[in-house]
Amino acid sequence: EKARKLLEEFLLREEVPDTLSRHDGDKLAIFGMRKHASPGRLFRVWDDLRQLWKNILKEIGGLTDNYTVPLSLDAQGFRVIVAAEDAQDVLICIHNKIQKRLNKVRASFNPHVSALVFKDKFPLYIAFDAMRRMEKRITELPTQEWILIKKVIVDKEKEVCLTWKKSDWELKWAVNIGTGDPEQEDLWYPHVICTSRDKGPGCLVHIKDLKEKDTIQIRPATFDFMVLEGTTRRYQLAYDKDTGCRYHFILGETGRPPYLLEQMPNILSFVAEKLVKLGKWDSTRRKMIFGQIVEYYEKWVRDVPESLQVEGRKAWHSQVNTILLRYLSGDTNQEIREEILNMLDDGRFFDAIDWADFVEKSQNNVTGD
Repeated sequence: EKARKLLEEFLLREEVPDTLSRHDGDKLAIFGMRKHASPGRLFRVWDDLRQLWKNILKEIGGLTDNYTVPLSLDAQGFRVIVAAEDAQDVLICIHNKIQKRLNKVRASFNPHVSALVFKDKFPLYIAFDAMRRMEKRITELPTQEWILIKKVIVDKEKEVCLTWKKSDWELKWAVNIGTGDPEQEDLWYPHVICTSRDKGPGCLVHIKDLKEKDTIQIRPATFDFMVLEGTTRRYQLAYDKDTGCRYHFILGETGRPPYLLEQMPNILSFVAEKLVKLGKWDSTRRKMIFGQIVEYYEKWVRDVPESLQVEGRKAWHSQVNTILLRYLSGDTNQEIREEILNMLDDGRFFDAIDWADFVEKSQNNVTGD
């Protein structure tokens, strides 16, 4: 009777993804396979995370000549204020450190990076409230399914390189499967839930055993940012539990979900690397073209009846392509044109411009000459 009570109140109540369990026997098997918390193990995890956060903060200090204001450091992460001109370097530093240090547990430990942009006179307590609202997405985001399209194993470096397909976006992981013993691979941590396999513990697959076209279920690591132009803007940080989307300053109520952490470098550097360096767009030209694209979106997509939005979106894409052919002409710019068209519907193009011209404007006011 005591054993049955223990099963019902503890072992069988533990949250296990549906794809991993067909019945109570599977739940017990999974319970036996997992490393469960003990005070000692919990302390080691906290000690490792705290050391990682401290190392990142130390590197941020080096990037900014210690021109930072650390606000907090706890088990969930850290918060720090930096100058706008340092923001991109700091975010890329955080991204690279996280990807390198946590790549083995990428499928089970999903870090989130959030950025709020505000002026020096902005009320700090409102910024904290906005951050709290933004961080609520961490527990409310739905799971996603990614498809493996390429796997490369580099035996010498004990590394597995994976390329995933997510909607129209390709994502790349480089997972280190080495251990302190050069003869032993890590057989415990680098596992994923593979939904293309039969249900049950058998769909918990080591990444080295994945095959092309396998589908995995994952809670994504994300990146999101917002420019706080006013104190009421924070109320738009409400994420839908079903879609994960929130209000967007251009897309409107339909909004967009937070970006995947893997997308962050592209969004932050797109204007400088593509539009300024290759396309020769200065700030005046960007502002003009951005205004035209937004105007057509509002007239043909956002502010029309739902029944007309599909055709309106097609017309909008066609008009944007015409604009790009004028200002990014020639075969050499075809790749940039296609990339911009792919960045329209999910808001990446608008946010890339917003980041460059509001946050990084001093770095991106380069003439196109």
